Amino acid sequence: MAADRRIAEFIRDQLAELGDVQIKRLFSGWGLVLHGEFIGAVLGDEFYLKVDPYAFDRMSAEGGHAFSYTRKDGRLVTIDKWCSVPDAHLDNAASLTEYVRNMTGVL
Repeated sequence: MAADRRIAEFIRDQLAELGDVQIKRLFSGWGLVLHGEFIGAVLGDEFYLKVDPYAFDRMSAEGGHAFSYTRKDGRLVTIDKWCSVPDAHLDNAASLTEYVRNMTGVL
C-alpha cells in the first residue's frame, strides 16, 4: 500500500520544533529527513522511526512493531531498524517531538 503524502506532511508539521524536517520519496512511502539524515518514514499508513536495538525494545514495549513487507517470492521481510510510533504520541506535537528525541537522539 502506497503511503499518503498528507500523513508525512502532518508528521513533519508535528516535528517542526526539531528544525527543517524534509520529506523525500522512499520506496512506496515517504522518508523524513533532518539535518541530512533519515530519521523516520511513513510507510502505508504508519509512521516508523529509524532506531537502534535499545530504542526498538522500548518502543515495542509501548506497542510499536517492526516494519515488514512481503517480497514478490512470498517471503516475509522484517526490518527491525524501523519501529512504528505508538498512536498515543501522534496527535500531540510536543509528545511526538519529545518521543522522537528520546528514541533517535536527535537534538
